[in-house]
Amino acid sequence: MKPRNDRTWVLLDNLRKEFEQLLRAPDEDVPKYIEKFIETFESGGSMVRFPAIKMLEASAKLRKSEEGRRLILAAAEQIRQTPFPEIQGPPPAPPRPEGDPQSPGKMKPGQRYLVLRTFTDFDRQVVEAGRELTFLSYSFFPYDGGYTLYFEEGVIRLAEIDDGNIVILRDFPLYFGEV
Repeated sequence: MKPRNDRTWVLLDNLRKEFEQLLRAPDEDVPKYIEKFIETFESGGSMVRFPAIKMLEASAKLRKSEEGRRLILAAAEQIRQTPFPEIQGPPPAPPRPEGDPQSPGKMKPGQRYLVLRTFTDFDRQVVEAGRELTFLSYSFFPYDGGYTLYFEEGVIRLAEIDDGNIVILRDFPLYFGEV
């Protein structure tokens, strides 16, 4: 299972709020809340599928009218049956000059990397030059235009919305080298 990011937590919190409102909503407002659940699912994909279904099923059990219960269970089934591709990694990077071996998306799982220059990541964590890290995987967070890099030794996040990080992402081979 992929780790949840900040955006996923926000979507789950929104689902929880919609769930609480759906519990109190009259039958005529049920379609409005169902629509919000489906929009949140379409936005969050597989990370919110299971919680959305469980919340809808729980609210259906508590619904007094058969019509409201039927609508809610139909929405839960729609979310369950909707094929939703896993979020892929970042879009392809623009072509780099010949001989440029690295970008976050080109790092190899299990490969050791050396931090070539000290920098501060998106979470204000200082990453010291000379540190060796064993790469595990990465994820892309499009909202901030950045990467979460998972290493055996910890996590580094880099985002385009941070002026210091954009330099690292642009000149990635100057900051990480294979050992």
